[in-house]
Amino acid sequence: MLKRMPRGARAVLAGAVTAVALAAGGVAAFAQGGTPPTLTLAFGADGKLTFSGAEGIVGKAATVAVSSADPKKKAEHAAALVRLEPGVTPEQFAAAAAKAKSFEDIEGVGVIDSFVGAPPKGAPPQTSVTKIVAGATYVVLDFSGEQPIPVGTFVAGKVSPSVKLPTVDFSTSVKEYKFTAKTLPRKGTIRITNRGKQYHEMIGFHVRKGVDPKSIVGRLQQGKEPKKGTTDGEAFLLAPVGPGAVNQAEFTIERGTYVFTCFLPDSKGRPHSTQGMNKVISVK
Repeated sequence: MLKRMPRGARAVLAGAVTAVALAAGGVAAFAQGGTPPTLTLAFGADGKLTFSGAEGIVGKAATVAVSSADPKKKAEHAAALVRLEPGVTPEQFAAAAAKAKSFEDIEGVGVIDSFVGAPPKGAPPQTSVTKIVAGATYVVLDFSGEQPIPVGTFVAGKVSPSVKLPTVDFSTSVKEYKFTAKTLPRKGTIRITNRGKQYHEMIGFHVRKGVDPKSIVGRLQQGKEPKKGTTDGEAFLLAPVGPGAVNQAEFTIERGTYVFTCFLPDSKGRPHSTQGMNKVISVK
């Protein structure tokens, strides 16, 4: 089914498992007020994921908040929302994912719309805002282990005219095989839209002073990691999300020069970085 890749936020569909029947959630009610309702995903002290607030989720937008009370943190806790395509049941999604080896293999079945990592125990919840499709069925997945676990489902209610995506300081997008941003602010609220037909992520390598960023681009183009000593940090602005996904979140990153890339594979298994999805971007 769904399998995680190295570097935490990366994930691909791989392997094969038995189809899993999901616990059904209730149909969401129509929310009042202008701020997006919140879907709370909580990892307990035992590491298990539960969720609440689904009854208030409506079409347009929702805030996804992930927290952890796990004192041991044996796994890197993360969760994802998968939007099922019209007419697809959770059981059909599980069956299709069990045979999948890449994100494209679930095309027509489901799309990952949001992927959020949990902070350390006691830290404020990690939050992001994601676009929600009215009437769509969503599957909540625990992405903490080698084989992510379906936790449950919910159905988004009808669109609330008063619920809107909050205003942002900066908007950008990704697609095959490009990042549209030329510069980024050091902090603020950023909205990133996947306008492509494939899954994409946005990972930035902070280039050390004196290093030519083009040398890092060259290595990424060859399918290699940046050479040791050429970078001194990474910025994860977008975890893997599917076509049409819109996510926004608060962020703060160091000023300087970054090389942004996408390591997710195409239908032939080639990392997008080798297809030219690398860009030098200044953070001011």
